[in-house]
Amino acid sequence: LFSFQDDQLYFKSKMPLVEMGMMEKSQEELESNAWIEAKQRTIYQAGNIVFVIKSFMPKAKKDLAPISSGMGESGMKASNKNAIVFNVSDDNVTRKVHLLTAENQVSEPVSCKLGDVEVTLSYGMLTRKMPFSITLRKFEIERYPGSDSPSSYASEISVSDPEQKAEIPFRIFMNNILKYKGYRFFQTSYDEDEQGTILSVSHDYWGTFVSYTGYLLLLLGMTWTLFNKNSRFSKLLNMISEVQKERKSGKNLLLVLVLVFASYQAVAQNLTKNDHLATLNSLLVQDKAQGRIEPFGTLASDLLRKIYKKSNYNGKKPVEVIISMSTRPSDWLNERMIKVANPELAKELGAVNGYISYNQAYDFENNSAYRLKDKVEQVYHKPQSDQNSYDKEILNVDERINICYGIFNGEMPAFVPQAGNNKWLALSDLHNENEFEPAENQPESMLLVANYYKAVSEALVSGEWKNAQNSLTKLKEHQTRTGGQAIPSPTKVRLEILY
Repeated sequence: LFSFQDDQLYFKSKMPLVEMGMMEKSQEELESNAWIEAKQRTIYQAGNIVFVIKSFMPKAKKDLAPISSGMGESGMKASNKNAIVFNVSDDNVTRKVHLLTAENQVSEPVSCKLGDVEVTLSYGMLTRKMPFSITLRKFEIERYPGSDSPSSYASEISVSDPEQKAEIPFRIFMNNILKYKGYRFFQTSYDEDEQGTILSVSHDYWGTFVSYTGYLLLLLGMTWTLFNKNSRFSKLLNMISEVQKERKSGKNLLLVLVLVFASYQAVAQNLTKNDHLATLNSLLVQDKAQGRIEPFGTLASDLLRKIYKKSNYNGKKPVEVIISMSTRPSDWLNERMIKVANPELAKELGAVNGYISYNQAYDFENNSAYRLKDKVEQVYHKPQSDQNSYDKEILNVDERINICYGIFNGEMPAFVPQAGNNKWLALSDLHNENEFEPAENQPESMLLVANYYKAVSEALVSGEWKNAQNSLTKLKEHQTRTGGQAIPSPTKVRLEILY
């Protein structure tokens, strides 16, 4: 037991004490149950307990401090918890109360007294008993090919409602929310052993009602503006229509002359890269993430915007960029085209003007280790509500890198439809299915895609696009023969390209 009296530290023990000097071999027995002046750099022994008072700071106090670099060198320890400091007061007294909280936990209650009143504080998520229960039947996680980074994860759950005497199965995944009795459950994260799931829950009927009412009013206002004859929008349309009528006669003649001249020029000239890219733009592919059949131009635009966050790369349109990345990946490994929006992460990865190359994501001095692997795992185990801008950008950059990986390795685009199957195949799928087949037994579809990739790779160097165009025509014909009802109409394809 220690006591501080008259600027001096004292202690006493129920057990017999022995005092020994650190530099001397002499020892002295001390009386038990008596206050003894504590000396620094002196060894005390009580039974099997040995202790030394290294220093004594009479005015020191225990307090919390934010984590900072060099903290370990100073002897302070990080608790890996967040702290909230409350000042609890009445008219006469103020007490400072510290609450320590951790992720997904409620803090331990802390009490203080203000006179005769005891105040207890706690902080954390609200605990509420729901009128039904949820059981996890199965948790599924999919990863990007060749990577440990999760591409998606889902929870197969069952809702048990005693009141309704019902057992309702449901699958929760990104953008597929369970809505039941006013509660909304979102897929947020998962346990480190990948056997459990973490769901976020909200229950805000009036907030949802007000939000959707606002959207409805906004839609009605826009519709009224479009169809009201007295609106400014209608007046502008009328003015444009009058101007177009005045120019119509002159424009028609000019357009006929331009088309005639262009047709003669097209006959006279050889097939160019732009001609081929225009044809490739309408080639059908399947977006593997959504399962949607769409023109190659649509998918290429989506992919480039995800990777580069712009609609073109150094003047090259998306179709040219993506087909070049697919057929000549070595030309793109060191291109700084992967956007890193967070300044801290950009600095760590060595970004220039906010962009890194694909090769910069790997540490070639450490067995080509993926530099974001540990960071991605840490973020995926955080609830979305606790993820900051740095965490979110880690996931965004990881997705961009994995998209590049998929393009470089032929995992996208998926050009080849399968009879009786809604899943289309990419070059890597065809290769995996027929890896050990001799060349003469390779399916037509694999040869078509492989020949097309080879022809485009050669054309990008030589500038001769005839073989690539012929291979593309054969690939389109194969889609028409085998695609069945999955092939959208030519009108729908043209409309999407124009859009």
